[in-house]
Amino acid sequence: MKIRQSKPVELEALLDIWLRSVRATHAFLTESDIQALLPIVRDHALPNLELWVLCSDDSEPIGFMGVSEGSIDALFIAPEHLRRGGGRVLVEHARRIKGTLRVDVNEQNPEAIKFYLANGFQVAGRSPVDDGGRPFPLLHMREGKIPALMPHQLTLRKAELGDRAAIAGFNRAMALETEGKALIPELIAAGVQRLLNQPSLGFYLVAERDGKVVGCLMVTHEWSDWRNGLFWWIQSVYVEPASRRQGVYRRLYDFIRELVQADPGVCGFRLYVEKENAVAQKTYGSLGMAQTDYLLYEELKPGVRYFQEPD
Repeated sequence: MKIRQSKPVELEALLDIWLRSVRATHAFLTESDIQALLPIVRDHALPNLELWVLCSDDSEPIGFMGVSEGSIDALFIAPEHLRRGGGRVLVEHARRIKGTLRVDVNEQNPEAIKFYLANGFQVAGRSPVDDGGRPFPLLHMREGKIPALMPHQLTLRKAELGDRAAIAGFNRAMALETEGKALIPELIAAGVQRLLNQPSLGFYLVAERDGKVVGCLMVTHEWSDWRNGLFWWIQSVYVEPASRRQGVYRRLYDFIRELVQADPGVCGFRLYVEKENAVAQKTYGSLGMAQTDYLLYEELKPGVRYFQEPD
């Protein structure tokens, strides 16, 4: 692979790479979202960026990057060439010509976040919308050490109705990040609101910093006749990427443990974890939870659909 500056005649080819790459990697965008972005990319972004092209051995473009002073403004690889080191080659080139870098990444694109983390970037901030004001949150990432916020700056509380949008958004991000599932927005929004309106179903616990919710979990109930008590089930655990590795989940977990210890009608708490999520399993084990002898089975009613099938 080699890198060179783009040529004006290649704009259509680069637009094709952008379109195919977005369809392959941005599962949170609908086709109508992509079509709305297409003229913006074609008529404004690509013509005005400093573009560098990643070429195959026969000099055909297989990816490209747009840069400005100290910033990666775009980086896209053709789907058939993903995970072959091309993205890393482009980042290293940007570092050589622009120095210390920053980049904005869609929060709903976990693979891109992992890529930049692996290439030396850290999350420095977050915006709830993208540069066009659309409801696609951005993580602001940059190279270099980011001062960590301390966990004692958190406020923990039971969620209120005003938290429903944040909680629904966290659920959608979690499902996409951990299972590759795009939850149906109106269904998860209704599910969150129903629990908030019916405390008998359970409750949400949220972690808040500077007036912004940065993490949450849900607790539901299961009666154990063997123990003559309730189990609390911890579910829907999510901490926004910018607040991870700062003790947020530990604070939530400790708060739940304190509530359980104070309630004589509760005999313990449980959770289930996606079997491929080794990081989460390690976290729960480090907090003192033990794996049980049970496997989880379920049977959904016919017609129950909670996530969007890929196009």
